[in-house]
Amino acid sequence: MPIYLYWGENEFFLSRAVKQLRSQILNPQWTSFNNSEYPPGAESIPQAFAEIMTPPLGTGGRLVYLPNSSLLGVCPKETLVKLEHIGERFFSGEMGND
Repeated sequence: MPIYLYWGENEFFLSRAVKQLRSQILNPQWTSFNNSEYPPGAESIPQAFAEIMTPPLGTGGRLVYLPNSSLLGVCPKETLVKLEHIGERFFSGEMGND
């Protein structure tokens, strides 16, 4: 399951890149189940992590979008630990390779 990270200040290019990624990854019949967007703020990060760890339903992939997130900025230590755990599981092959 690939992980994509888009970071930058140019909202136009970020929006265009996410739209293109959404059309490549999501099956239109399963979009309502596999496409999620979370508002900025540390309180939405744990819920987004839970969704990242959930395999997509049906065919296609899953897109968890965190626009303007503080995830890679200053965030609580427990959030960084969870992110490291997701990365370790992903790179070790535990999350599956579609």
